[in-house]
Amino acid sequence: MIGLPFESREMIYETIRFNIELKSVDPTFNIFYPFPGTKLRELCIKENLFDKDYELNRSNKMLFYESPLINTLVPANEIKSIQSTAFLYLNIPGLLYPLIDLCGNDEDPFSSRLTKELREIAYRSKYDNIE
Repeated sequence: MIGLPFESREMIYETIRFNIELKSVDPTFNIFYPFPGTKLRELCIKENLFDKDYELNRSNKMLFYESPLINTLVPANEIKSIQSTAFLYLNIPGLLYPLIDLCGNDEDPFSSRLTKELREIAYRSKYDNIE
């Protein structure tokens, strides 16, 4: 899980590196959501990290794809970008890591195309050897 209250960019990357070290097969990096009735939600409201009027509902299509937190160390758009590129870090050679930093921005045509190309490399690297 990434995007927790008070989590730094470095802590998020530590989570990704830990999964690399573990050689995780198919990890999922879900984005934190402060569910009603939890201590973390109470903390988020107390620390002004979450709008208490924002409620979980089925019409919220962004749930789990974007962080609902505000005033955090890592902005919501960066958390989303890191989440969308985590698969790449786990499945392509380290030599290409600097290119991953350019990925994850769906609004930028270059970033979007680069993300697509690197995903193809990652999928081939991961799944071409499966028999």
